[in-house]
Amino acid sequence: MNKETLKKILPVNTIVHLIKYRGFSYPQGVFTSAIIKLLSKEKAVLIDAPCGYGDSTWQFAKLKNLTVYGYDIDPGVIEKAKKISRPNLFFDIADIRDIAKKHTDVKYFCIINSLFLLPEPDKILEAIRINLSDDGKLFIVAPNINSVHFKRFQKDNPDVNKLILDINQLQRYFSSRGWFVDKTVKLAYTRSYKRKDAKLLSILSPVYLHFLNVFQSFFKLGKPNSYLFVLQKKRRINSIYN
Repeated sequence: MNKETLKKILPVNTIVHLIKYRGFSYPQGVFTSAIIKLLSKEKAVLIDAPCGYGDSTWQFAKLKNLTVYGYDIDPGVIEKAKKISRPNLFFDIADIRDIAKKHTDVKYFCIINSLFLLPEPDKILEAIRINLSDDGKLFIVAPNINSVHFKRFQKDNPDVNKLILDINQLQRYFSSRGWFVDKTVKLAYTRSYKRKDAKLLSILSPVYLHFLNVFQSFFKLGKPNSYLFVLQKKRRINSIYN
């Protein structure tokens, strides 16, 4: 089914809106839903960075107890992100290395599927650790490097990921940088990279992959393509940059 056929049934913009902002995007919607389940109901500040076009950021802002900030270094994506609005949602252009210094009351910080694409991940983690509230949580979604999805992506894009670590190496990596790994959640059992069946469905492919993932996740079919790490600050540690 191509876009022209879909236009005759329902405006494409309406379909895209429903997919992105009703939690059916894949795998972004899966990541966001998993994080939302771990948030408290008290008032708090949440930062999503890099936020891209703001799909996940908008989902977080559905929780009215949160004040949500989305940051990205790309002016183009922030301009588009600002077109989606909520009273408790704010977007701005900023480098992730500088964001933590702007806020002194952050309870939640989310880095979704992007930490190891970024320069200087050590300094990013340190800046967040210093400025996150004592009872705050850092949510990091990272790829499972042993999955077929990652291996195929890495073969085609060998220079994208700056740091490639398996789940055990990641846990040690975070621990050595002042973080306690409170929880690790397996996510996104359905492979999305270069799926011919999904490509045939055009803009409806995220919905197809979303429900396929529900089935695979329930029965634990195959390997998770991603992990969600829930991190908390270790109470006493000297800065590795002091």
